[in-house]
Amino acid sequence: MYLENQRQKALRWCFKNDFVIYPVTKNNKDYNIVIEKGVKKVFVEDVYTKTTIHQGITDIYLKLYKKHNTK
Repeated sequence: MYLENQRQKALRWCFKNDFVIYPVTKNNKDYNIVIEKGVKKVFVEDVYTKTTIHQGITDIYLKLYKKHNTK
C-alpha cells in the first residue's frame, strides 16, 4: 500500500511539474526511456525489454519525485 501511494504521488508530482517520460525503441525489442521537461530532453542509456519497460518508467518517476520534491 505504501509503495503504491508513493507511485501515485510521484506520478502526480511529475505531471504537475511538466515532466514527460516515455519509452522509445528502434526494433520493438530493446527500449530506452526519454525524459523531457520544457525544451530539455534526456535519453536514458539503460536498455529495457517489453516486460521491464513499465517498471523502468515507474522507477524514473519515483527517482525524480524523491530528488526534486522538498516535502
